[in-house]
Amino acid sequence: MSELYFKDIIFGKTDASNELNEVGNSYYMSSFLEYDKYQINDFVDGRKCFVLGRKGTGKTALLKYLEHSCNSEITPIE
Repeated sequence: MSELYFKDIIFGKTDASNELNEVGNSYYMSSFLEYDKYQINDFVDGRKCFVLGRKGTGKTALLKYLEHSCNSEITPIE
């Protein structure tokens, strides 16, 4: 068995925007797990309106997820 060094671990990009740009929408969106405590529709419907947290806790990732969730539900007007 070969050793795994810390330097060889891939953690992803430095932030959610860079990750999204590199892996694309479908992979990015599929990397999220739903958690009963946080309902996405609470944000979409206006029951919750902002996200707080320390640096690195996933605020941008959540907002990018919301952005792409909302955009995928919008049907273009023809």
